[in-house]
Amino acid sequence: MSDYEALVMGLVLAVTAPTMDLSMEVVDMAESIAARLPLADVERAKREAEQVLKEIHSQGEAYVY
Repeated sequence: MSDYEALVMGLVLAVTAPTMDLSMEVVDMAESIAARLPLADVERAKREAEQVLKEIHSQGEAYVY
């Protein structure tokens, strides 16, 4: 898995984590991954994660945050 893919997954998991503690843990990981990527890739990963979250929401699957 590339850093880009890991960042997208981390962003989605940070939002869908069942607890705030787990969410914050994933945020920390996502931040360290983002630090290794160019800003353009980070912004693209944010947009992709947002699309994934919209798909989850449209399928009726609830997420915590």
